[in-house]
Amino acid sequence: MSSMLLGERITNLMELQNTSKKQVCESLHIHPSTFSGYLSDKRQPSYDILMRMAAYFNTTCDYLLGYRLAAIFHRRDRTS
Repeated sequence: MSSMLLGERITNLMELQNTSKKQVCESLHIHPSTFSGYLSDKRQPSYDILMRMAAYFNTTCDYLLGYRLAAIFHRRDRTS
């Protein structure tokens, strides 16, 4: 998992997409104080809200939650 918190990821996405808190709240039907709680990492969104945020920002829930999809390959050294 990445050390970046959910609030930081949302803030970064808002900056990249030039979106205001008001726009996000209106689009996702979230009260501004609730959304502020997500941004400050004092609240955690429900699965429904998390999925709506991922769709709104055109990203994945995995990204918002800080998971990175990475394959780990183990390489064996052959001595023959």
